[in-house]
Amino acid sequence: MATLGSLLNVYALPTGRRIVALRAVREIAAAMGLTVLVSFLDAAIAHDEQTRTVELDWIRQKRQPTANPGEAVVVDTELDRVLGGIHAMLTGVVEGALPGQPVEEARTLLTVLFPAGLAGLTQGTHVDEATAVQAVMRDVRKPEHATRIQALRLGASLDRVDQLATRMTGILSAAAKSPTLQYSTVTDSQQKGLSHLRETVARVLGLHPSDSQADTQARARLLEGVLRQGEAFAEAFKRRRGGVDVNPDTGEPTEDVVG
Repeated sequence: MATLGSLLNVYALPTGRRIVALRAVREIAAAMGLTVLVSFLDAAIAHDEQTRTVELDWIRQKRQPTANPGEAVVVDTELDRVLGGIHAMLTGVVEGALPGQPVEEARTLLTVLFPAGLAGLTQGTHVDEATAVQAVMRDVRKPEHATRIQALRLGASLDRVDQLATRMTGILSAAAKSPTLQYSTVTDSQQKGLSHLRETVARVLGLHPSDSQADTQARARLLEGVLRQGEAFAEAFKRRRGGVDVNPDTGEPTEDVVG
């Protein structure tokens, strides 16, 4: 039988076990016609179901790769180096004007790739440079420039620019995605759920406050699910293994625990 002492020491059950426990209490409360308690439990269960959703969102968010600001600097430096090499090569062909060299092709590609000069393409912010580079690369990849690129053997260098610009865009995109969920939101919701569990026990004690046989039996019946989950949680925690929480719909142990 559940004594007052055992019931006042409610385990801090994780969310999945809390939902299982509260659903069990609700089933018995409904059978006993305790409509006020049932209404409270409906709200408590709905809150913890939302808490479980928030916890899973937090876990997914934590598993997403985070951007490394230093990586943007490394990629930007390499991109500037490759662009600088292309600019120097094209400028050399134009200024050398040697017989047999594709001077006009080089002049055209200089205008397409560097409409504002090398500095105009490489001296902006990371965002500005990535945007500008992708714009000129779209222009230079147009069919009319294919023979010019081939004549100047720029294919591999332009491929490298494409790769670096795409990588830079990915880094900047990841960095721009600030976390949409704060850890405090998760823990606040968990604490409210624990408060609901404690209040559930308090409400049952209020309905059956004594150590009389009738009250003790009623408490044991109503709170059997809470005590069962508390015992299972304590045993799992003592073993220091996975499964301290459960999937509230299947009852199966889960590693998806926050806190």
